[in-house]
Amino acid sequence: MTNVHLKPLIRLSVLLGVLTILFWNIYVIILDYIIVLLWFDFLVKIRAIKKIEISRKLFPSRLFVNEKFKLCYQVTNHSSTGLGLEFLPTLDVPGISRKSLFLNMSPGGNEAIELSGFFYTRGVKNIGSSHLAIAGPLSLYRISRSYHMSDEVIVFPHIEELRFSKEVLKDLLPGRRTQYRMLEDTTSIRNVREYSTEPLNRIHWKLSARYDKLMCKEFDTTAQGSLKLFVDLNMPQGVLVNETWRQMRKNYEEQAVDAAASILRDLKDRSTDVELIIAGKETWIESFPGREFVRYLDTLTRATGSELPDQRIVEVLERFLMQIYQNDTVVLVSMHLSDKELPLILKLRSRCSKVIILLMPYGFRPAVYRPSRSYSMPHPEAARLLEKSELLVENGVIVQFMLENDALQEVLDLVP
Repeated sequence: MTNVHLKPLIRLSVLLGVLTILFWNIYVIILDYIIVLLWFDFLVKIRAIKKIEISRKLFPSRLFVNEKFKLCYQVTNHSSTGLGLEFLPTLDVPGISRKSLFLNMSPGGNEAIELSGFFYTRGVKNIGSSHLAIAGPLSLYRISRSYHMSDEVIVFPHIEELRFSKEVLKDLLPGRRTQYRMLEDTTSIRNVREYSTEPLNRIHWKLSARYDKLMCKEFDTTAQGSLKLFVDLNMPQGVLVNETWRQMRKNYEEQAVDAAASILRDLKDRSTDVELIIAGKETWIESFPGREFVRYLDTLTRATGSELPDQRIVEVLERFLMQIYQNDTVVLVSMHLSDKELPLILKLRSRCSKVIILLMPYGFRPAVYRPSRSYSMPHPEAARLLEKSELLVENGVIVQFMLENDALQEVLDLVP
């Protein structure tokens, strides 16, 4: 699609037309001749720009947040006119290496351009159209042309390296033998960490001597758990929707998905049975066997929340209440909980082994960043929720409230 901006040239032409009628002399004739040349130049260039061809390739088409990808452009001039062009590769990639370039295209020539870019948020991203522009002398006219190309990139959420291991172990792993039904496999060390209150036979004496502090062993298990992961991406119920809450919800949505993806990766690495339920603009339900993780990731990439959803997390929990059994562990990731969710959470606790609630209205600190000074306090609604959380704790519900200066692994380590 070609657009032209001719108002300055038209105004100048009209003005010279009036001068020609009023004052016929050699100077006016010269100016008229210049205007004719400008119009001729405009007609030549608008014809030439229509013969410019742009092709684009990108790779990879599936990547993670802040991971770079390459954009390769081929600009070919099929006309017999040399052109000076302003080239705008795309306006839809915030992290592109160059926003615009100036190209000197010779007749029949071509230019190969390689750029890089990245996205700050996950989702299915469209690279968008490319644009060419020609400015006439003294900006008396401007010709622009858009090239519509539909290239999509799937941007996966950021995944933290963490260890979850908070699910209740009830189901025996096939092929793993033990004289007890649920025991740690002392022949397989899963992790080594600093000693706190474990039995003395768990101390790793060689590493303790090396690091000059007591280190204890964590063993693999001969059983596995079953987990239901609920992720609420919608605006909390009962909150006055304003611009501040909208921005908080958007930031929360990205980090809630990051947290869910990180937890899922660790669980699926151990072949844990996980059912993922996302409450957003619609309800996404996924459950895949074994170590399958990428299909969960694809769902998390496409899921989005809403300020005014058709279905709240309360309705989703009610829908799944009778599908939760005694050997299940329930994890709920949410921005906030209202009074309506509390009775339902207590019902969930009565039907399953463990309920863990992760509240993160401000997101969390990525593990690669150091803690910084923070002055934020829980918003009034969350402060009231913390007061009511004592009832949940008394009934065995684990509630962890996260501030933006808390790392995800640090908070998970507090979960018993």
